[in-house]
Amino acid sequence: MKKQAIDCEASMDRISQLPQPLLHDILCLLSQKEAVQTSVLSKSWRYLGSTRPNLDFHDSFFRGKKEKLPSFVDKTLQRYHDQKLPIQELRLAMSGVNPKSISFLKKWIPIVLLNMGVKTFSLTFLSTYHIKSVKFKLPHVVFQSETLQSLYLYLCKLTQTPLDSVILCKHLKKLFFDRVYIADETMAMILSSCHLIETFVVRRCEGLRNIKLDGQVCLKLFDFESNAGLRKHDHSMDIDAPTLETVRIAGFPNWFNHHNYLFPHLKSLHLDRMQFSSSSFDSFSYNFPCLEKLSLIYCYGFQEFQLSSRSIKNFKILYDDDDNPLKAVIDAPRLVRFEYRGQNIPQSISFQATASEWYSGILVHCDMTVDDSAASLWCLKLYEFLKTLSESIISLYIVQEFVENDEDMEEVVQEEDGEEEEEETYGGLCEPVVVERLVFRLDEYSPYPSSAFIKNFKRICIRK
Repeated sequence: MKKQAIDCEASMDRISQLPQPLLHDILCLLSQKEAVQTSVLSKSWRYLGSTRPNLDFHDSFFRGKKEKLPSFVDKTLQRYHDQKLPIQELRLAMSGVNPKSISFLKKWIPIVLLNMGVKTFSLTFLSTYHIKSVKFKLPHVVFQSETLQSLYLYLCKLTQTPLDSVILCKHLKKLFFDRVYIADETMAMILSSCHLIETFVVRRCEGLRNIKLDGQVCLKLFDFESNAGLRKHDHSMDIDAPTLETVRIAGFPNWFNHHNYLFPHLKSLHLDRMQFSSSSFDSFSYNFPCLEKLSLIYCYGFQEFQLSSRSIKNFKILYDDDDNPLKAVIDAPRLVRFEYRGQNIPQSISFQATASEWYSGILVHCDMTVDDSAASLWCLKLYEFLKTLSESIISLYIVQEFVENDEDMEEVVQEEDGEEEEEETYGGLCEPVVVERLVFRLDEYSPYPSSAFIKNFKRICIRK
């Protein structure tokens, strides 16, 4: 034991002899609390944690005494300022907005952003989920930082940028706005001045009526999610950014039918609650020549479509039109994974071309307590659908109640009990379809599948 202690101490001494910048890099991988705890390791580590260049303050550190956060952060930043210690990252997460915290923020935001070399700044208010109740207005001076590279804002209000002000954050690469109130004019001024943005995320913000992306020569990821008010038809979104590689748009109904730009480098496209027409799919091959991953989540306005793409590898569709079962023809020679989730079984989906080996994941709703006649009809529809997937490796999930988050469902993998029954098919159509994984998902109140359902289901589908 004594030898082990000596070896441990010798090892620690070797770590302590590393250059301070390297030790700071190690500490940056730790949380604020863990970094402070390293002060007990040795004398050389005693003050190392209190000089690391990334600071992360969350009022949960104070265990019920959240009002102490501004005072603690104020003293810490004052020490860094007085000792001329650099700060690369500053993250603040605060619950309460009161005169004391507002005074603290108004004092330190200009100092740390303009004078202390901060590259990453994050400000989050945790006390409310409603933008209208947010009291703190972030001063426009935040966009005058010449060192800022990443900006994260959650539940803030941005004051309108004066027309004669100059935006100096020319090195800004990542911009995240979540539940932020920001006017069109302010957003336009930011985007027209910051041409190095690579990641741009806007979620559930208010005040925005129009978004125009052009001149963004480095933009690779754009993520937009509307709030309820932004779904009106008097709003617009114009995206002319050929460097984009990933796009996610949720809740902006008309964008896809009105965009006229080419996205030659786009690899991933996620569209949620978007309005489509059957002809909308005609543009995929031309407008998105390198698209590999396509997700259509509860999009509407179409019942049938034909998708032709030489690049798509993953295609996911969530479809919830109960009255109009889906019809589709998919020509995707590189397709390796197809996912469908819906309340109903598709009327027909055919695959003209796929990769030599591909996977399909299917989740459909069914009332598994029905009588023999209803069970027979439903299973026949499922059988016709599974036949189109028979060349793939199939995972089939059947849920008693349709839910978006199926993680809360209980998984029941159907097993055959007792003696084997003589296999039957519907009129001798063909052999049952083989699935790799078969799961029945029931909530805690659902009855077990009826014998009629199990009997009919065994006729059409067997597990590998």
